[in-house]
Amino acid sequence: MAVRKFKLLTAVNVGRGLAFLILIVLLFASGYLNYQYVILASLTAFLLALFVLAFWFRQYLWGEVPSISSLWAYGKENINIGIFVLLGNFVVVLFLTIDRLMVSSFFPIEQFAIYAFGLVAAMIAYTFVGAVSQVLFPNLSAMTTELRTRAYQLGKPAIILAWAAILTIYFPLTGLIKFYLPHYVASLPIMQILLCTVGFGSLIQILHISFYLAYRKQRQYFLWGITALALSAMLNILAIKIFGTLESVAIATLISFVIWYIINELSLSSAVGESNSELGRGLVIMGSYLGGFWLASFLADWFIAQMFIYIGFFCVVTWLLLRSEIRQLVTVANSIKSHRG
Repeated sequence: MAVRKFKLLTAVNVGRGLAFLILIVLLFASGYLNYQYVILASLTAFLLALFVLAFWFRQYLWGEVPSISSLWAYGKENINIGIFVLLGNFVVVLFLTIDRLMVSSFFPIEQFAIYAFGLVAAMIAYTFVGAVSQVLFPNLSAMTTELRTRAYQLGKPAIILAWAAILTIYFPLTGLIKFYLPHYVASLPIMQILLCTVGFGSLIQILHISFYLAYRKQRQYFLWGITALALSAMLNILAIKIFGTLESVAIATLISFVIWYIINELSLSSAVGESNSELGRGLVIMGSYLGGFWLASFLADWFIAQMFIYIGFFCVVTWLLLRSEIRQLVTVANSIKSHRG
């Protein structure tokens, strides 16, 4: 990632997954498929990836050996920075799982299964979010302050647009679940709410965290993250104690994402050159997409009709509120295309 070899990174990750899959198939065929061997298969796949990367970057690994004093100073500097990055990343993992921990603690296993199934679509989206954030940070590190600000101004509407478009998948999913998995129909309202968290979560993971690290604000990243985590735990407990429903837990999770998003926006406003009015405008845009998404579910019963109603809302909101940003994004995309050509 540091040297921006993303094609190699992708190839190694895909190869690791294939190696793990092949080992699992071999274990299954030989009758040795138990959790101990699955763990060994996972470790073997990671070791293969390690050997490939070690061979590829061998000139860095086996170059001139630095002195002990310089190595110690370099390690100390990285530890001072990395400890808060490590803790911040740990907070992100807890934040994304706190609702499931609460549901598993206070609800029976059947209810947990319903909630976990409702989370599937959101987790698939977060897989792509993690991949984008991995690519963005190394490129941000190599940019000037002016280019970083420009990247933030264009990245924010691009992520919002992508998330609003992804919401469309909810409607065909409802048809598939009702037809093929009727026992999980109760998870649909939860899925609808949790898909809404993806927009705020994407902005947090792709933009906010990358900019915190690019500007060496790892302490703020950790402190605001732990604050948001504490608030999320409190909101989830209140939802369980007061309402006692899975939907209330999902709503508390959505509110937690919104709060963390606003905290990060205020914390990074000076670094990215964003005013409070622009923060408010972003919330209005995201709220408009959410309103259209939820309203489409109430205006029709058939999932295809709901999907077309939402697409109509999406087009109207995009035209009214993000027209200028889309023009800028198209201009940037065309310039990149012509530069590569």
